[in-house]
Amino acid sequence: MRDLPVATRRVATVTVTLLIIAGLITGCSNSAGPGNDDEAQADRTTTQGVIDLLAEAYNGRDATAFASCLAADFVFYLEPSTIGSDPTLPSYWGKTAELELHEIAFGTRFPVTSLSLTLEEERAPLEIPGPAPSDPSEWEFYQRYTIETVVEGTTYEVNGYASFQLAGVAGDTSAQGDQLWSIVEWTDTGEVPCRVDATNWTEIKLLFAEDPDDYVLPDSPTDVIEKFRQAYVAMDAIAVLDCFSDTFSFWLNPNDVNDPGNQLPESWDLADESTITWNMFGPDTDIIHISLTLTQLGDPVELPAPGGGDPGWAYVYDVDMFVYLPHQLTLWANAAARFELFVDPDEIGPAGETLWEIARWHDIDDPARVEESSWGSIKAMYRESRGERVEESTWGGIKALYR
Repeated sequence: MRDLPVATRRVATVTVTLLIIAGLITGCSNSAGPGNDDEAQADRTTTQGVIDLLAEAYNGRDATAFASCLAADFVFYLEPSTIGSDPTLPSYWGKTAELELHEIAFGTRFPVTSLSLTLEEERAPLEIPGPAPSDPSEWEFYQRYTIETVVEGTTYEVNGYASFQLAGVAGDTSAQGDQLWSIVEWTDTGEVPCRVDATNWTEIKLLFAEDPDDYVLPDSPTDVIEKFRQAYVAMDAIAVLDCFSDTFSFWLNPNDVNDPGNQLPESWDLADESTITWNMFGPDTDIIHISLTLTQLGDPVELPAPGGGDPGWAYVYDVDMFVYLPHQLTLWANAAARFELFVDPDEIGPAGETLWEIARWHDIDDPARVEESSWGSIKAMYRESRGERVEESTWGGIKALYR
């Protein structure tokens, strides 16, 4: 789908519902682990113990120990240059995405044959006083990291710097009553001088962003649509965005564009679609879950490829999508969708298969429907994050109230 840095190959796009991710993972049944929660907790009674436990969890591929290092409101901030080179990536993701990535990395299904992590203190830990004198302090650890891993027979080695901010939460104590510490913020700063095309911890994590067993292989036009549907239902932002080409565009239904109450554009590009997808499926989402049925209408239409090459195909689907929100509110989209699909020039399957991607997506009228609400009107509600969103209603959202 995308051009990648020389030293790395990203398997996913941005599912980790990726932000996107539907449920909080607390452990890994197929991962190695100490099998002793008290042992993991004992290491967390000091801030340095948490850092040591993080490295031990990586080297032992222990998802349970890794999960114990992260606070409930944990946030990972991606490395800035990696974000700048890929419009589908968010600036951060939350605990659910982080745990899903490492569930895959530490499990047995994904082809990771080795994984090691070394953390070295770059500077002494820095105390961060609380906002009030009575508030407890937090601590920042700034570490140099070295990661070596072999994924699908390819060896990766990265070096860089990361900041870990640790805090203790009231009531989070060991069996002996000792305060336990957790990582609340983890920032991959990269910042390795004098290296061209240097990779970083963020890019290593993105290697694990999609378990190949989770979704159908998009080696045909209909299969990329099925992968897209599966990822949408899984609320996996990384896998959803991996289905789109670098030149992707979404075209709204003219009824939504011409509605003076909506003030919507005719179309938006991959960067805007990425923002919407992460707002829908990221750590701040208000969506509980989604159901989506796509039923093909008619025969596909062949499309000429831009600049020659393999022709593409246009498929039209009947849509039934229900978005379930708090307070028993349900949004419904049932207008048809037209997808224009082309061969992915940047990626091949694990056995050399030709892969497909979605280049354009149109909301269109469905002749089988009398009353319609569009997918685009629902997505438009998520053009801004929850904190930036003003109170608004859309055609689809209002009609959903009267179902």
